[in-house]
Amino acid sequence: MQSLFNYTIVLCIFFFGFTSTAQVSSTQLVGKWVFDYPSSLSKMDTKAQSLYQSMDAARQGKLEQAYRGRQFVFSSDGSMTQQLVDGRTATGSWRLSADGLQLELVDAQSKVQTFVIKQATGTALVLSVVTQGVSKMLLSEWYLIKQ
Repeated sequence: MQSLFNYTIVLCIFFFGFTSTAQVSSTQLVGKWVFDYPSSLSKMDTKAQSLYQSMDAARQGKLEQAYRGRQFVFSSDGSMTQQLVDGRTATGSWRLSADGLQLELVDAQSKVQTFVIKQATGTALVLSVVTQGVSKMLLSEWYLIKQ
């Protein structure tokens, strides 16, 4: 009976492991994607929610201004443009890991930001920020909608 239980646990871990990431191709990412701020905000972990709730309204507003409506345009040549609602733009590049499970965004200063692709459909993309070192982003899951 114990071995049946162990076998069931191993199968659950195996199947849940595959559902936590989504494999995509480069062609699926090409196009314009818009940051979905309400969805991303709602998926904050408990610590991040607590920190967010402790911020004053001005700081919360700045966070929203930095993310709401942010657009990413991924071109087929690997270039990328990022535009904020206030009109500021930044260019860079993007690359997909060989297995199609991670997305890397590279800014003009060659700073790389890595994401695990949690979900990818024709109209929605969910990216989980890979924490590097001691820094952790407040919005650790990014929800993007294809335009």
